[in-house]
Amino acid sequence: TPSADATVSIENANIAAMLSALLGQPTATGALSFETALNARGLSVADMVAALDGKGSFLLKGLDVQGSGKGTAFAGILGLVQSFGQLGSGLTGQSMDGLADASGSFVMNKGVAQIGDFRLASGMGDGTAAGSIDLANWQMDVSGAMKMSQSILGQILVLKAGAPAELPSGFQALLIRRR
Repeated sequence: TPSADATVSIENANIAAMLSALLGQPTATGALSFETALNARGLSVADMVAALDGKGSFLLKGLDVQGSGKGTAFAGILGLVQSFGQLGSGLTGQSMDGLADASGSFVMNKGVAQIGDFRLASGMGDGTAAGSIDLANWQMDVSGAMKMSQSILGQILVLKAGAPAELPSGFQALLIRRR
């Protein structure tokens, strides 16, 4: 049975350049560090994805989102950071930078990534998330919570808009297959 082993290490990669190459435009800026060691066996790509094992970690620093990362592995985190920036702009009437840092790690077992320690830190608040991403079956089940910051903007959101100090979130989806 054919097999593949890969070890990848990226340090302080320019996110704008990466997204420009993937999407044709830089929809976010910041730096990405990523490490992973993966292995798979199978007679087809689908078999290898379903057998994928390994682990990895990532760190996003100074993430500032100007547009959608739709169609990339970054789509979820970019959308979250962009939403906080838009929310802050809507409450204050001023443009908000969406600067954030995010980190996490995963363990891959038979094509399913388990994420248990995702963390997000931004001016709007700090969040955590955990869940699974089933690559072979194109499904995702992730939930988390965001605790609003003690900044003036965070307090405006809690007091003026009536938002709770901690916002639960959950995400279950069938991922869209790219052709």
